[in-house]
Amino acid sequence: MTKFNLHNIEKRIDRLRDKYPQLNYPGRAWVYFVNYFIRSVRQGPAKGLKLKLWRESTKLLFGTTGVDEINLILSYLKPGDTFIDIGANIGYTAMIASRIVGSAGNVMAFEAHPVTFSKMLTNIKLNNIKTIACVNKAVSSKTGTLAMTDAADSSRTRAVEKDEFAFVAEAITLDDYLQQNKSIIPNLIKIDVEGHEIEVLQGMLKTLGEHKPVIVVEIHYLGEKFIEFFYSELESLGYRYVLKGGGDLPKSASLYQVTLVHKDKLA
Repeated sequence: MTKFNLHNIEKRIDRLRDKYPQLNYPGRAWVYFVNYFIRSVRQGPAKGLKLKLWRESTKLLFGTTGVDEINLILSYLKPGDTFIDIGANIGYTAMIASRIVGSAGNVMAFEAHPVTFSKMLTNIKLNNIKTIACVNKAVSSKTGTLAMTDAADSSRTRAVEKDEFAFVAEAITLDDYLQQNKSIIPNLIKIDVEGHEIEVLQGMLKTLGEHKPVIVVEIHYLGEKFIEFFYSELESLGYRYVLKGGGDLPKSASLYQVTLVHKDKLA
């Protein structure tokens, strides 16, 4: 009798999805049948967390997604800290952060897409986590509304021009949010917003000047625009950048991760 091995099935489905990208679209619903079940993360800092996946990669279960980002967060975050996750997706990073900060700390998770936000709430409830405050808003350079795509892969939802939009999200600046919640003093902010990074940072300049949080940000397709923004806005606030492997900010890289640390906090 053949032994049923869910782990092997998951790995086979991942290989098929990598080899045949066309299988990742909603019409291929049979590809996702394994993803719908509730399972526990098997290794890494999220080990033991329960996840209900939809179209998201099962690689989350093996601790192989966003490793560099998670390691950076682990290196800066400590018990009792306040962590803000901008572009929280299904809550994976926010839940890891909640383990680190503990009951004395706080986690704020911003997710603009209403369906993805609902998935995050489901995962947080599955794990009975009480220290994450979830906000169904986009974070931007001004409070109001923001046109967004509605990508098949929820991790690719992003701000777009109005003639491309699929839905309109309520938006807020981090400065405005923290003005309304004055007891929150952020120690670490994670930003993953698919190309909207400059606008997010523009909306938190007051916070950066007052509280000097560490920022872990993934830069998408901004090139010299981000370099110009860093030197015109962030350096004057006392921020310095740290890249894995060192070097200068890339002028042409389409995707890279950078940590922004105030000079007072550099070793």
